[in-house]
Amino acid sequence: MAKKSKAKKKQAATAQAGAAPVGDKRTAGGSGASGAGVVKSKRHRRVGPVQSQNSTVDFTIRATSFHGLTSYGNVMVGNRAFEFYNERDVQDYIQIPWDEVDHVAASVLFGGKWISRFAIMTKKNGNYSFSTRDNKATLRAVREYVPADRLVRSLSFFDVVKAGVHGIVRRITDR
Repeated sequence: MAKKSKAKKKQAATAQAGAAPVGDKRTAGGSGASGAGVVKSKRHRRVGPVQSQNSTVDFTIRATSFHGLTSYGNVMVGNRAFEFYNERDVQDYIQIPWDEVDHVAASVLFGGKWISRFAIMTKKNGNYSFSTRDNKATLRAVREYVPADRLVRSLSFFDVVKAGVHGIVRRITDR
């Protein structure tokens, strides 16, 4: 019981503060809240706490980031950006402003009953994959800031195999 209350207090404190302290950047926005593009660099050391790009936070939940090595932390969906803060390494965070989001692809299984993970595709700097404790609720919060036509379902395993076989057949018949 005490463990849960400490975790909830920590999550509430992170949401109120809007950031994890200190860090190198793995942000969309380059130098804090003003730039454009996602930057990952260990050379740029920030002095002081990491500033959240959001002025209000709509949704906070525990999550896993699949960018590089798997890291665990919190996702915050706010009015200006999608943010991930690692719970152990304060130098590991991701901030993606809404104007940098090209589209969001969800891995939907069992006819829409379960969403295992989702990926945010940025306009300039690649893809970022996440999984939260409640992916449906997270995507509902993201839907407030990303238009519905940019929330898409990713291809299933069989769709990828089917496209590959179709491409091979097309190459053979075109010769």
